[in-house]
Amino acid sequence: MGHLLRKLGRLGIAAKIMSMPGAALVGMILLFAVAYTGFTNQKNSIDDLYNRRFSNFKESVFFLAEGAKIHSNLYKVLAWTNAGFDEKQIKALADEQVKKLAELEKRAADVIAAGKLNDVEQKTFARTAALLKDYAVSVTEVIDVASDTAYASILMGTADDKFGVLGKTLNELSTLENTLSKESYDFANQSYGDGMRNFFIVSVLVMFVSVALTVFVTRSLLRHIQSAQNTVAVIAAGDLTQGVGADGNDEIAAMLHSVESMRTGLSSMIAEIRHAAVELQERSENLLSSANRSGESSETLSSSTMATAAAIEEFHTGLTVLDDNASEVQRFASEAGERSKNGS
Repeated sequence: MGHLLRKLGRLGIAAKIMSMPGAALVGMILLFAVAYTGFTNQKNSIDDLYNRRFSNFKESVFFLAEGAKIHSNLYKVLAWTNAGFDEKQIKALADEQVKKLAELEKRAADVIAAGKLNDVEQKTFARTAALLKDYAVSVTEVIDVASDTAYASILMGTADDKFGVLGKTLNELSTLENTLSKESYDFANQSYGDGMRNFFIVSVLVMFVSVALTVFVTRSLLRHIQSAQNTVAVIAAGDLTQGVGADGNDEIAAMLHSVESMRTGLSSMIAEIRHAAVELQERSENLLSSANRSGESSETLSSSTMATAAAIEEFHTGLTVLDDNASEVQRFASEAGERSKNGS
């Protein structure tokens, strides 16, 4: 059962959903099979009761009744003969009994040949046919010597004995048919009881399987959907550390596998971004340190530049003074030259 449920759990959503009406359909087929079997057994029992048991019982009663009539009419033939009745009437009555016996023999053969008898009935009817034939011989002998009262009475005693055996056999046949009819009736009742019990058992089993299957499929679908909903909610909250458990081969499991792939991809991407951020931070710190060092160098350079500018300024001032001095010297020289010329 567990293996079957695991196999069912690996089915797709469509297969899971269709499994419920499928189980109901199988249950209906089983119920139909049980009902059909029960009704068939009942029909067979009724057919057996009417077409075989009732028919054979009717035949056994018919043989017994007709045999009693023939034996009674045989006594009537003897009585009419002793009473001096019209010979034509006596002969017609005697011939009628012989004819009826022949018809009974033929009817017994037809019943045997009809194929409606079981082994016990076959043997009983065969014995009845043989006794009918033997009894018919005795009846014919009695009729033939009916005018001889003494001899006819002796033969009639033999016919009585044979009829007694025949009657006993026919009674046994009637009892047998009655027993077989009761067995068929009991079998019909038993078939009805078995059919109702099996129908009830299968109905309960089908309902149980249908409910269990419905609960299992519903829980399986809801469990997968709830798992997917919880996982997506966790991912939406920013937690990418929890893995997604996805068992089965249905569409929801495929979706959970996709969500797990998305979670893994996002986690890897965020890890790469964090690593890049760390590297960027380290490089920024290096750049800041370099910038600080560059600032210090710039300040030193600025001081040097200012000192150089001051020196240049002083040098320029010196040059100006020198230029002024040179001009003064040149003026003095010129004046001296003029004075020299004038003195000579």
